[in-house]
Amino acid sequence: MKLPFYKKEGRWYADLPEYIHAGGTEADCEMVAGADTWLDFLSNNGTNITLELDHQEPLSNKITRIGIDDFGATYIAHEYNEEIVNHVLWICPVTLFVFGEYPETIYFQIVNE
Repeated sequence: MKLPFYKKEGRWYADLPEYIHAGGTEADCEMVAGADTWLDFLSNNGTNITLELDHQEPLSNKITRIGIDDFGATYIAHEYNEEIVNHVLWICPVTLFVFGEYPETIYFQIVNE
C-alpha cells in the first residue's frame, strides 16, 4: 500500500482519511518517538513523503519489530539503502488499522511521485 505522510506545524502525520472517517482523529495519526525523526531523515527534512509499505513482500528497505507494549510497537531500522543507521522508532496503534497487526517486519520504499 502507498501511505502519504505530511508535516504540519513541525509534526508528522500519516495521511489516513479513511481512518479519520471511521472515527479516528488526526492526533491519532501523529508520528512520534523516533517515527518523526525517521520521516525527517527519509524526506531529507521535507514536509511530505509517500512510502510504499508491505508486511509480506520485501521492498528495498525494512524496519524490524523489537517490542510491543500496551500502546504500540517499537521497531528498528538497522540499515537504510545499505548504510548502517540503527534508528529506533515507535509506532502507534494506527498500525493496527493499516496492517491489522504489528508485523514482525515492515518493508518500505520511498515512492517518487
